[in-house]
Amino acid sequence: MQGDAIVYVHGLWLSGQEAFLLRRRVESERGCDWHNFSYYSMWQTTAEITQALAGFVRGLGAARVHLVGHSYGAAMALEAACELGPKVQSLTLVEPVSFNLLRVEGRPEWTEIEKLGVAVISAV
Repeated sequence: MQGDAIVYVHGLWLSGQEAFLLRRRVESERGCDWHNFSYYSMWQTTAEITQALAGFVRGLGAARVHLVGHSYGAAMALEAACELGPKVQSLTLVEPVSFNLLRVEGRPEWTEIEKLGVAVISAV
């Protein structure tokens, strides 16, 4: 992982500072560059956040990126991973939004989430 970039995408109402201790450990033990991607969770659409995240990752110039998303940030990381393709070396979803509730309730949004999951898994 030496030289790789890790991009942390915070959850709703958070700022990325909650991962400070994890960041220190990863940087010191693994030699990775850690980057917090911050967004306005209440004023931006998911499409706007995803586009901004993909642009942020591309702007890093790193050959390999590891996306770490927490809660709502996990959903944004999943969307961005689909757009970024092989540049994303790994995808870690911490306490992701409860997609399963969409399936259980028979909501039409489940189909879109399922397609995203299949696209990401098939790319690995």
